[in-house]
Amino acid sequence: MSFNLRRAFILMSVLISSVAYAAYDPADIKAVYIYRISNFIHWNSESEMANIEFCIVGNDKIASTLKKITLDKTVRNLPLSVTPFYREQCDILFVDAQSGLSLDSVKPHTVVISDSQSISAQGGTIELATLEGKVKPKIYMANIGAYSISSSLLRIAIIEDGEKI
Repeated sequence: MSFNLRRAFILMSVLISSVAYAAYDPADIKAVYIYRISNFIHWNSESEMANIEFCIVGNDKIASTLKKITLDKTVRNLPLSVTPFYREQCDILFVDAQSGLSLDSVKPHTVVISDSQSISAQGGTIELATLEGKVKPKIYMANIGAYSISSSLLRIAIIEDGEKI
C-alpha cells in the first residue's frame, strides 16, 4: 500500500471513529460510564449489601438511560437499582454539575461521581471530565471513602492525588 493511500486510510479511520463517538448523546455516554464504574468499585461492606443502588441527581436523561442499561443486570451477583434522587442508601451517587446538591450528608460508603470540575472540593471521588470532546474519568484518590477502586479502572483514568479538602 502506498504511503499516501495508507495515510488516507488512517485519516478515514480516525474520522469514522470520531463521527461514531459524536453520534451518542453525552448523557448516554455518562450513563454507560456510571454503570461500568460500578464493576470496578469494591465496598468494604459488600458482603452485607442486598443490591447496588445508583442515585442520579439533576439529570433525568442519565437516570432514564441508566435504568435501561441496568435492567436485569447484576454486579458480583448484586442486583442494580436506579433512583432519580439522593437518599442515604445510595451506593453510587451521580450529581449533575447544575444540581446544586450539597454533599455534606453523603456517607463514606457512597461513591460520588459528577461532571462538575469542582466535585473534588466537595468531597467527590470521580469526575466524568470532558477532554477534547470525549468523556474520561478523573479519580480524586484523597476522597476515596469506605470502598476501593480496582486497578483496572485506575489504569484508564486520570489520577489526582491531592490532599483531602
